Amino acid sequence: MVKFLKHAYHYGPGKYSHEPVLPSTVLREEYFSSLTYWRGPVWINMNWFFWLGLLDYGYEKEAEAIRQGVFELVQRHGVREYYNPYQGKGLGGKDFLWTAALVIDMLHHPNKKKN
Repeated sequence: MVKFLKHAYHYGPGKYSHEPVLPSTVLREEYFSSLTYWRGPVWINMNWFFWLGLLDYGYEKEAEAIRQGVFELVQRHGVREYYNPYQGKGLGGKDFLWTAALVIDMLHHPNKKKN
């Protein structure tokens, strides 16, 4: 899974994604759409789950990259429902509650691990 997360279609500086966050679909998948629900946009809730899983399995560097990517999206484009994976532009609802709640959780628990 960690190899998948680092794949060029998803992750890392100089790659296709705007920030080191995960889009909801592989960017080169034939059904990918940067604007269609769950077919490409970046969702903070999905990235939050990956962040927790990476921490649980000791991939702190990878988890921190996703955490920082989430922070960058929110800082630059607002607390939105979801984000364009190429430019990071905020899409859907504004001042979106689950995005805000999960960002607050990430802010207060930078080294969160399940016990």
